Amino acid sequence: MKNAEHEMRAVVDFLEGAAAAALEVRRLRRRLEGLDERRGKLRIQKGAAARKIEKMIAAEREREARLVSEELAAYRCVEEFIARVPQRAQRTILRRRYLDVGRSWDEIQSDLARDGILYSPRHLQRLHTQALRSALKLWNEEGR
Repeated sequence: MKNAEHEMRAVVDFLEGAAAAALEVRRLRRRLEGLDERRGKLRIQKGAAARKIEKMIAAEREREARLVSEELAAYRCVEEFIARVPQRAQRTILRRRYLDVGRSWDEIQSDLARDGILYSPRHLQRLHTQALRSALKLWNEEGR
């Protein structure tokens, strides 16, 4: 049982990787906004503080480009994996849960209802569990 739980955790961690990368990019962008604001306040100054902020911004912009590239790669990898899950409803739930960052179960249920897919919250949870089992089976078949 422990091994199955461990394997399932590995699948969930993989699926959550795209969301984690997206959140890291968001945090970095907020930091850059703060640095840009500080730079704006220092524009009238021409000293070491202004140069230090410029260097920090340049370094963070390079980091941002790298993180965005990693985020896109993680997203594509998860999206391609989810696309191989056999059942359409399971793929939809996995996409909404793991690729639409920050979506609550209520939001997912509302999204599905707008698409004409009507599930109770309890049934949605059951389908999510089934989707994870399908993902785990695929994970193991692919030798991950």
